[in-house]
Amino acid sequence: MESRRALMWAWRVMQRGFSAAAKPTAGEGEVVKKTRKNKKTLLEAAQPLPDWGIGSKLAKSYWNHKNFYKITRINLYRDCCHGKAWGIFHRNGEPTTETPVRIGGANKRVWKLIDDVPKKTSETKLKCRLVI
Repeated sequence: MESRRALMWAWRVMQRGFSAAAKPTAGEGEVVKKTRKNKKTLLEAAQPLPDWGIGSKLAKSYWNHKNFYKITRINLYRDCCHGKAWGIFHRNGEPTTETPVRIGGANKRVWKLIDDVPKKTSETKLKCRLVI
């Protein structure tokens, strides 16, 4: 039992040593910022688009370019950074279902915009709802 504790302690010390060496150090008054490599949540990717991206094609960054969701509805929480989204999934460019399904992982930072921005028309109804 004692030898197992000693091994666990040595392992933790070794991990701390490696992790401390890998972290960047900041001088006095400097702020170390973490940088993101242009990865966005589904809602962050859809925010600058007209009608919060309803009608646009969004996909996860590691998917094939022919697999995507066409957004049909978005529910936003009060902070407008989190929420739920529904859409029709397309596999190899063909829709898999006719009815929209809830998009899993909409709040994870893996989404990208596939095509150009859909044009806003007067007939387009806003299907985005703010949940309070």
